[in-house]
Amino acid sequence: MIVKPHENMKIILMYNANVYDLSTVEQIQKHFISMIQQVATNPEVNINELALITSRSK
Repeated sequence: MIVKPHENMKIILMYNANVYDLSTVEQIQKHFISMIQQVATNPEVNINELALITSRSK
């Protein structure tokens, strides 16, 4: 993944629909977005400090 400062980031999630159902992939997407938001809010955060599961998923 390459990110240029002050530019938008586009992430395309590709998956095998024969293996994963849409709801599972959507849940993974939500977790990934949550982690990106945490890093954007606090760029100095250690990876072991990231909340891997959103409070809604608990």
